[in-house]
Amino acid sequence: MIDFQAAEKKRLKEPASEIGLEPLCAMINNNLRCYDLAMELSNSTIEALPQNYAEQ
Repeated sequence: MIDFQAAEKKRLKEPASEIGLEPLCAMINNNLRCYDLAMELSNSTIEALPQNYAEQ
């Protein structure tokens, strides 16, 4: 994941005109999907924890 983020940061330093609209949209979609998956994992982890741990 760290390598992926580093590659994205490097790519975003390039001018937008050199990257193109389609790769930028794909990058945004990938980031949104990653966020959704992380939230889903977080929620399912909290649900799986015993009540006293989930409240902390």
